[in-house]
Amino acid sequence: MGLTAEPRPVKQIAAVMSSDPAAIASARRSLEAVLGRADLESDLFDFEWTDYYLGEMGPGLKRVFLSFGPLASPAGLADLKAATNAMERDISACAGGAAARAVNIDPGYVDLQKVVLASTKDRMHRIYIGRGIYAEVALCFMRGEFRPFSWTYPDLRAEPVRAFLAEVREKYRRECGNP
Repeated sequence: MGLTAEPRPVKQIAAVMSSDPAAIASARRSLEAVLGRADLESDLFDFEWTDYYLGEMGPGLKRVFLSFGPLASPAGLADLKAATNAMERDISACAGGAAARAVNIDPGYVDLQKVVLASTKDRMHRIYIGRGIYAEVALCFMRGEFRPFSWTYPDLRAEPVRAFLAEVREKYRRECGNP
């Protein structure tokens, strides 16, 4: 029989997407109020991989990835996704723009082996974690790099995004004392 143990803490991340720089800044402030200071930030990417969000969020979407300190338990992911959903509603209500949804915030975490994202949508590769939230392993770390799966979102497949997430992993590796 295996013995249960608490998991190692993880490096929390969030992807923030909007066409409005003020909405992105507002999302960052809201995330930092909950997760602590953002300690790494990706470049701002044009979100051009799919038109999935076009009807709801409009054209010209940009996406930025952030990581946060301190390390946290992965058990908090469902609560974090519920919190980011509330942040999205609050920011969208204050934005007053033409788009129904001013910002998209996708929380998750990085550990030594994977990138995990939270979603409200059930799919065959997602596991229910409570509060109406599902989790998926979006990337796995093999042979020195993050590698995608067939279900991995197109933006996470992009080399600049995977390189940023590898930088987050390296910061995490140093923070958790893993040589």
